Amino acid sequence: MEMLKFFTDKQNNCVNRYKFKDIKVTAFDSAVFIGRKDMFEYLWKERPQDVETSRMFEFAIKGKQTAMVEYLLREHRSLSIKVQDKLIGFASSVDCGEIVKLLYHHNIAMSPNSYPIMKYFASY
Repeated sequence: MEMLKFFTDKQNNCVNRYKFKDIKVTAFDSAVFIGRKDMFEYLWKERPQDVETSRMFEFAIKGKQTAMVEYLLREHRSLSIKVQDKLIGFASSVDCGEIVKLLYHHNIAMSPNSYPIMKYFASY
């Protein structure tokens, strides 16, 4: 956590704002990938400008962090709006059955391209 604070402070005080522009993974993505709610909450306060470019739902799913996905749905569901129709398919593609069920039970919509079996799979 101390290193996160150090690098966040360093980035916040960076004179050249475009220095980190080419980074494709945000600190939010890394925090949710490893399931660190404390890091997420710290970043939420200190780096809210990074939320827009974050793909936190995908990274939480890829990291198989069921508790983190549930937290994000409960506390920050609006962040899923842009990608929610892809989340069930993504969770199934990385073999996260528990997360598929969680998304389904939170009424996350499936894309029209989702297989009918997805509905069957998620109901268990």
